[in-house]
Amino acid sequence: MKRVLAVVLAVLMLCSMAACSQAKPAASSAPASSATASAAPASSAPASATPATSSVIRDTSGAKQLTRANGEIYPNRSVEIIIPLAAGGGADTFCRQIAEVLYKLTGQPFIVNNITGSSGMRGMGAAMNAAPDGYTLVAFNPPSQPLSQMLTNPGFDMQELTPLCLYANDAVGLFVHPDLPYTTFDEVLAAFASGEMDTIGTTAPGSLDDITASLVIQQSGLNVKNRITYDGSGSLKAALLRKEVVVGFMPAGSHVNTVKDGDLRLIAILTADRFQTYPDTPAWVADLGYESVDCVAAQNRVICAPPGLDQDIADYLEEILIEACKDEGLNAWAAEQNLPILGLGAADCRRVIDEAFKIPEMIDLESLKS
Repeated sequence: MKRVLAVVLAVLMLCSMAACSQAKPAASSAPASSATASAAPASSAPASATPATSSVIRDTSGAKQLTRANGEIYPNRSVEIIIPLAAGGGADTFCRQIAEVLYKLTGQPFIVNNITGSSGMRGMGAAMNAAPDGYTLVAFNPPSQPLSQMLTNPGFDMQELTPLCLYANDAVGLFVHPDLPYTTFDEVLAAFASGEMDTIGTTAPGSLDDITASLVIQQSGLNVKNRITYDGSGSLKAALLRKEVVVGFMPAGSHVNTVKDGDLRLIAILTADRFQTYPDTPAWVADLGYESVDCVAAQNRVICAPPGLDQDIADYLEEILIEACKDEGLNAWAAEQNLPILGLGAADCRRVIDEAFKIPEMIDLESLKS
């Protein structure tokens, strides 16, 4: 009897194995990295650290990689991009698009990791303390995070970061409601001088928009009696549209469609030179003749590496990031979002970071501490 049972069990096991073999899908011939890097993260993974690639398996056979003097291939594994800001914001959205292109160019996934807290200093600190091996990058927005460093003294200096790419920028603009008859800054200046207007709107006290407004008032003599602050440019735009305030300072690049539709009028770009999204709008220095306030009015987006990165890897990353910024798909997406791409290299990245640290020359930092 035992012998019969053993035979029956053996037959059943053979049938089961045959059925599993028929049901098993054919294995993909694509490299494991190109498939697994793009998969959705498991539920146990932190929500903030998610691959910035889609589930499409890409042909990475033409990947551009660096062969170092010691024979090492770089990159040979995934690269982390720390963003010290919340997921869903401008830097996060932009970098996820760039990460897609970097994966296509290098054959390795670039994984966005949002590390928030302490006004961005937690994420910046993680980047500053990461190994300078090319497998950790950081994307941030000068002068926002440099200003936070100067106000909080976190124990590091982000000017020591290895600059790689200035990939995009924005600029603070002076907006008015289109029902007003003013089309130039001089006309706005005259209206405030006469008392016809006396109130402006800005974003939160101590924000870059708010500081820019203070410097404009200081330089031009704009006779402002009242200042109403809002928790973001979206709230300020809504207030301008309903005429709660009729003059406001906020990033110009974020409100292109509002200007195109005629719902708001952009009077001036408050950077030294004209902004590429509004080529016909006068600039604070080049056209209006005032002193530069770019340390706060020019709002930039950069990618850096930790201090001490070897020069060959830094050169490679600079080159590949600039190439990524030229990608047709990325530029088509950016055009739909009204987000101009610069794609400038390490020298320009360094320049805008250093520019941000000139803020104390323009305004007393103690006045910004609460």
